[in-house]
Amino acid sequence: MLSRLYPNCRLIAVILLLIGTTVVTAQRDFRPGYMVTKANDTITGELHYRGDLALSYHARFRTPDGDATTYAPGEIAAYRFDGGRSFVSEEVDGEKVFLERLTDGRISLYYYRDTLGNHYYVDKPGLELSELEYRESIKYVNGRRVYNESKSHILRLNYFMQDLPDAAALTEDLGEPKHNALIKLLREYHEALGIAEKFTVLKEQPPLIVPNPELLGGFATYTDVPDLTASSYYPVGAVVHFWSPRVNEKLYFRTGVLYSRLQLETGSKAFFKIPLQLEYIYPSGAFRPRIAFGPIFNNLTAHTVSGNVGAFVRVGPRVFLSLSYGVEFEQDLMIVPTAYLAQSFHLGCAVMLSERYRH
Repeated sequence: MLSRLYPNCRLIAVILLLIGTTVVTAQRDFRPGYMVTKANDTITGELHYRGDLALSYHARFRTPDGDATTYAPGEIAAYRFDGGRSFVSEEVDGEKVFLERLTDGRISLYYYRDTLGNHYYVDKPGLELSELEYRESIKYVNGRRVYNESKSHILRLNYFMQDLPDAAALTEDLGEPKHNALIKLLREYHEALGIAEKFTVLKEQPPLIVPNPELLGGFATYTDVPDLTASSYYPVGAVVHFWSPRVNEKLYFRTGVLYSRLQLETGSKAFFKIPLQLEYIYPSGAFRPRIAFGPIFNNLTAHTVSGNVGAFVRVGPRVFLSLSYGVEFEQDLMIVPTAYLAQSFHLGCAVMLSERYRH
């Protein structure tokens, strides 16, 4: 009977993976917010949340009636996600972009990202919006290679903070301009002037990596495996969904350990599986589809390749229940699926620590 079911399982696996891919691709992450027109009118609705590069050049706004329009910098004055990120249209180096406002105060800090990297700007009443330019280079001094960091961003900050005696003491240890270092510096500047209450942080940079642990268990079946006397087994274990929001808010690296015992002709054997998978998790809402793909190392001696689809369902501020279906294949070139090998169902409970950093 099982032999008749396995071809159907393969067909079901392919269909589910295609459905999962289609669902994930079709989902658009619209979040409540508003835009400000060039006439200074405020219109509420929803904004499409994407990566820093896209947010710097396009604002996709959806009205309550469902109509969505994409605006380029200069076509609107500003846009903001409710309780979160705020962008204004400005011209820098002859090009219109959306600058993200990171802080508000006597000196305000702005940021945008292009294909060359991160750019930071400062603004102050009576002074022009100015970039904190930074360069790294290798120079030759007396025939020796010497690493060099430009100081123009420090000189610019000292100029903007000239109303503070000995402003250079705040900037002397500043290295490459980054979100949190610049926010800390501007906070100290406002505190030194005695106007800390006039300084507001709109967005602090999240950590480089945030781990999201999950405990899970389930049911799995193998097919056509030599020496395996029982095709079913019951894996339990823990995985971690590593989130790197500075790289991509929706992509994760999934790994961990799953344990079970296999029944072989020679007796039972402990069996460990270690997935190393790239994973997409829809970033908002109570129901969050997910899809993952990548190699799985078996007892650290052999590996297969697996894809799975599923979803997280919120049951608390950072607690989610999970359900997933996976298919496993023999592999070629580490990640190319060949012969069908197994299928599995898992239930789990995850703590999504990344929730505290979402806007």
